Formats: sequence, C-alpha cells, structure tokens
Amino acid sequence: MCKALGYSKRGLTRSHSLTNTVTHPLSHSCSLVLELKDDASTTLWIINTYYAVQPNGGHTLHHLLNYKIDDQTLTVLIGDFNTHAPQWSLLGKTPSHWAGQFTDWLDTNLFSLLNLDETPTWLGSKATDQPSVIDLGFANAAALMSGQIGELQVSAADALASDHAALLIIFTPLNNIALLPASAPKGYKAEAKYHDAWTAAFHAAYHRPQGAPLDTLL
Repeated sequence: MCKALGYSKRGLTRSHSLTNTVTHPLSHSCSLVLELKDDASTTLWIINTYYAVQPNGGHTLHHLLNYKIDDQTLTVLIGDFNTHAPQWSLLGKTPSHWAGQFTDWLDTNLFSLLNLDETPTWLGSKATDQPSVIDLGFANAAALMSGQIGELQVSAADALASDHAALLIIFTPLNNIALLPASAPKGYKAEAKYHDAWTAAFHAAYHRPQGAPLDTLL
C-alpha cells in the first residue's frame, strides 16, 4: 500500500524539472524521492518518508539507515517517522528503541532538525490523546549552508482535516532575486569647506581622554 505521496503546483514545472525518481535506492511505497532540477543541474532532493510502526516492535527503516546521502547535494528529509527521541520529543515520551540508530545516521549524514522546540505535530482526534512530535523535517549541511532553506512551520490549519499538522518549508532557488547580494554602500563625501570640522570631530571621537564627553557635530 502506498504511504508516501507528492504534489506539485503546475507553475513549478515551467521553471524546474521535478522527477519522482522511482529507481532511487530510497524509493518505495513508503518513501518518495523527488529530484528538483534547474538548468539541468540538481538543485534539491526531497525525501518524503512514512514509517509504519511494526506490531512486533521492530522497525523498517533499514533501507534508510543503510544508505549514505550525498553530502554535496542539497537534501531535505521530511515525513511521519513515528519515532520518539530526546532530541525532539515532548517531555514524558519514551524513546523508540531504534531512535539511537536513527539519530546516529542523521549525524553521520550531516542532517539538522528543523522542527521548533516543544511544538507538537500530532494532535490526536480524541480528548484523551496526548500530543507528540512524530512528523519531522531535516536538512543536510549542503542545504543549510546555501541559505536556501527557510524555517520549518507547523500548521494545523493546512493539515486538510488530518490529526497530523502540515510541515511547511520554503526553498528559494539561487537565481531568485531575494538572494542577490545587496549593493555596496557608496559611502559619504564631505564638502571641502567642512573638512577641518569633520577632522576635528573624528579626532575628538577616537582620541578623546578616557571619560571625556564626546562632542557631537550637528
């Protein structure tokens, strides 16, 4: 049964190539690997994973934990991991027995948690349900260093009636004008007739005796 889905706005495919890479080692019914390209070069990998808790207490994350992420490729790992760990769980939650393996793998592959502290992502549908953090978002060092990944937002309003909150992350392409560096300041040019006044003011500011008041030039 398919547990991982992906949707794209039509406008995205006008400027980017978005491919569901079904041949990727991490791609299967519970893991979707999307490759976003711009001008024929890989821009971002989005790995959407759903982990179903096993009734026998085991786990099915072996395909993920045995895979090495390319540390040069911008990668976002996001999904419902149904996993409790001290790094993100609310107080009182018992860590999942595979949590240590999972967090070690995250560290090895240079992933950082994007979730905000103490912000539940599963709210439950009954009054007796205890909120928890099981929907998680991670970005690797390549994605964070590029400055293209924004803060993760948790939104119950965008959850489409699910008891899981929606996780929202903004990705900004490098060719976006918002990332262009600001123009260098042009500096100041004092009029020649005020040369001596400016010189005296700067001299007083940077060479005045300890504790002496600073005269302000208006």
